[in-house]
Amino acid sequence: MVMHTCIISFITIFGVCLQLKFPNVSPYETAYGTLMMNLFIIEICFYLASLVVMAIQAASNNRVLEDLTNKIGLLLGTLSLILELLVLISPFGWIVLFFWSICLLCFLSKSWQSLNTLSQSAVVLLVQGLGEFRQTLIDWYRRMMVRNDEVDNMSIRNNGADTELRTQYLNISNDRQAAEHQSQDQNHTNGAEHVISIPDDS
Repeated sequence: MVMHTCIISFITIFGVCLQLKFPNVSPYETAYGTLMMNLFIIEICFYLASLVVMAIQAASNNRVLEDLTNKIGLLLGTLSLILELLVLISPFGWIVLFFWSICLLCFLSKSWQSLNTLSQSAVVLLVQGLGEFRQTLIDWYRRMMVRNDEVDNMSIRNNGADTELRTQYLNISNDRQAAEHQSQDQNHTNGAEHVISIPDDS
């Protein structure tokens, strides 16, 4: 971890040197500036990712993969310094890049089996993650379909209940109207009988 601290410190120092060497000119406008600075930004992202992976491997007590990711991180960190050197001092930067390439070849030749194992593990984890994500989407879709079915059934039941209540209300209204008509007919009948029963005084 001390090496990574030194690399990050040198990256910061070289960044300050870029500002001092090109105070009024953007590093993107210098020789190789646009290409090197774009590569530098991309490579820094990979370097930070390697540090995160190394921390995860250290937490899981996997010493083999931790050592492998540590070496990868060192290569990426030194490459960041070389890219800054190519903008600051191009001839010296190309010389350092040549020796870095030799170190890279040595690392690949010695760690090929570990890299193969690491890549296979990464593919397995990726496939498992995609499978879990797919299953999550399927479960969510099924829950949504069940919920929609429940809403539809509830709507049908509510419509049926409304229809039944409306029918009962109509029946009660019809019974009430029939009772009122019957009461009116009874009153007319009683009135007619009363008129007929009045005696004639003459």
